[in-house]
Amino acid sequence: MRKLLFLYLFCASFILTSKAKTNNGPMILKTQEVDFKDKTGDEIKAKMLDLDVIGIQEVYVQDSVLMFVTSDPKAMLKIYDKKTLKPIAGLCQRGRANNEFAGQIVQFYKQQYRRNGDLIMPFTDLSTFIQKEVNISASLRKGHTVIENTCQRSSHNRDFVVLDNELDKTFTINGLEPDWLRSPDSMPLPVYAVAENNNIVKEIQVFKEHIKHESVLRLGTFYGGQLLKHPDRNLVVMTMRSMDYIMFFDLDNDRNFAIHQKGSPTYADIYIYDDWDKDYHGGTGGPMHIPGTDKFCVVCSSGKYTEQTLAEDGMGVELLVFDYEGNYIGGVKLNRNIQSYSYDPETKTIYAANVVTEEIFTFDLSDFL
Repeated sequence: MRKLLFLYLFCASFILTSKAKTNNGPMILKTQEVDFKDKTGDEIKAKMLDLDVIGIQEVYVQDSVLMFVTSDPKAMLKIYDKKTLKPIAGLCQRGRANNEFAGQIVQFYKQQYRRNGDLIMPFTDLSTFIQKEVNISASLRKGHTVIENTCQRSSHNRDFVVLDNELDKTFTINGLEPDWLRSPDSMPLPVYAVAENNNIVKEIQVFKEHIKHESVLRLGTFYGGQLLKHPDRNLVVMTMRSMDYIMFFDLDNDRNFAIHQKGSPTYADIYIYDDWDKDYHGGTGGPMHIPGTDKFCVVCSSGKYTEQTLAEDGMGVELLVFDYEGNYIGGVKLNRNIQSYSYDPETKTIYAANVVTEEIFTFDLSDFL
């Protein structure tokens, strides 16, 4: 299999020679045409871990530990030693204390960061929509859940990521409320913005007008997607749920742009019908994303391999790797249907979980990355 560096140099040189201007219609971000769909390489076989985690919902790997968000009210965050697979701690208990959660914990988009050397993970309480920073390092030292800071979130907006490693500053997308909250006759354009203390301080115009549509209620499907944040910089990547675009928001440098799959429909081409079956169904915004490293991010894509394997036996995922300039580096196929995964740069391994069967796998990417 080709090494990452070779793929990067080849693909980057190709992209630099491709300067075709994209007709985005109502979308105004400068856009680069890139060829990334159905380009993944070899299929990587899964190795199942002998680890029994009941009620698993998310998987994380960081340094020497594996972490799992579960539905266990006594320990919604379970932590294991990465090498021995032995349990280390159970954190985030349900309850009414300040270091407990009233309901299930969740990260709408995976984030973890360092503060004074400690690993911090912000979790949102689905009952109260209070977001709490869990200091993982301090919790392991003290033997109980340690909370750093808290912030009240809106139950109507789940499209945000934390900036500057501070809860009171976010990149957020307003206007993508659930269908039942929208007016059947009108819908405002989505607002992509930087917010402080839940107040918008900087708005980024992405759309100048609505996509051509017959159905207002499904407009959000074509504006929404999945968010990833660079581990250190205020750089947010957004993959689109129903369109073959990936948007990049370099907030510190006021540089925003997009890439688009060459040859697929653009925002100028589509029309949203009342009949869902008539709509265009593309998209780079699969249900899973890896926060990535400081060099690249990884997204899940639904290409021909995924469609074929899901139809045959319910298995198969394609992962696409991009640098933060929008260059497509390469991709791989994973031979399992997984809903959550995390990348370990130390061992070049993906840890993944099928939350339905509660099976946990690893995929060795050392030949690829």
